[in-house]
Amino acid sequence: MNIADIPVSRRALLRAAMLAAATSSVGRAAGTLAGPLGSGTPLDPVGTWHALDLAATGFLSLPACLNGQEFRAMIDTGASRSIVRHDLALDLNLPYIGSVVATTFSDTVTGNLYRVDDLAVDAAAFRRVDVASYDLSQVEGLAGHRIPLILGQDVLRAIDLEVRFEADQARFLSPHQSEAAGFERIGLQGAGRKFPCLPIRLERHISDRAILDLGSDAPLSMSIDFARHFDLLRDRPVSTTLSYGADGTSVNRIITVQDVQIGPFSLREVPTCVVENWEMAEPVAIGWPALSRLTARISLARDLLSLQGDMERVAMPFPKDRSGLGCQRLADLMMVRHVAMNSPAGRAGLREGDQIVAINGQAVGPGFPHPGERFGFGTAGSRLKLSLSDGRITPLVLNDYF
Repeated sequence: MNIADIPVSRRALLRAAMLAAATSSVGRAAGTLAGPLGSGTPLDPVGTWHALDLAATGFLSLPACLNGQEFRAMIDTGASRSIVRHDLALDLNLPYIGSVVATTFSDTVTGNLYRVDDLAVDAAAFRRVDVASYDLSQVEGLAGHRIPLILGQDVLRAIDLEVRFEADQARFLSPHQSEAAGFERIGLQGAGRKFPCLPIRLERHISDRAILDLGSDAPLSMSIDFARHFDLLRDRPVSTTLSYGADGTSVNRIITVQDVQIGPFSLREVPTCVVENWEMAEPVAIGWPALSRLTARISLARDLLSLQGDMERVAMPFPKDRSGLGCQRLADLMMVRHVAMNSPAGRAGLREGDQIVAINGQAVGPGFPHPGERFGFGTAGSRLKLSLSDGRITPLVLNDYF
């Protein structure tokens, strides 16, 4: 992430967090696991570590093979069914078998259902899997990345995922392989639910269940009714953020939750998206950044989240945007899509539709800002000089605004 996509947050299926349970005209997804896992033999006991490059992409992605062709697949525990990009489904001539409806945080979207003959993830092979397809063009435009394939719960319930966030690596493992010593085990209350959920505690006194959504880059999201019920919008700065997903874009509130407890781990100063028109069964959702200082193993087959990490490192305050700019990265400029309420960008006079063509005198282009650079995440008091396409030179002083 960089100044081009902060504080724009990707929510479920890249919209606040969840592309929810899909139902199709032909019933539940058909999928037969074949190969090593299907025969009861574990995956490679060592596991192949794959680089993630989370700073540049903003989402978990690992290699997968679809009908013999290799792709990078996004990992999304908030998607009940795996998803293929629509034009890719057409290019691969996948058989169309019906329509599909999915529920996001705040709406429903419709798409097509296709059948894949072979879907392979490392040593695990799946046969005759029904995958959904939705229009992801707006999502990809704002994210700045093509997303050919998303692996959902239908695949992730057959294989475990282990992520070393500090090393920026992940691997798939067999659910039959036990984790190494030193992990804290947290039960996922996933049985009979659309999403895996875990117990959490907010600000030391609010206990509830949260959806574990690895497809979201918002550390924490919650319904506005939940936030109001516990007075989380009072006595603290409240601003706005632009969220986007399969159902379009929306402006929601953003706050800082001072303490989030996951098992024995206490997260401090967690940026939190407060979502209008929340449609999920649980009032809170946790995205992958909430686990980003830990090593995490997610086993949907065993309804288990295992975490390992240094308590002091985990307790460091979360990084946060101090600019208030939400921009879409284009070839040679950044298009301002949102200016956060009461933010430095708003006080500097920046507006939606402004086009940033240079930062501190350096022209925006394919190599600048470099993927992963976070200009908006600088320390309070840092100064930026933004050059706009209309000739304005706008000084911007970073500061906390939520």
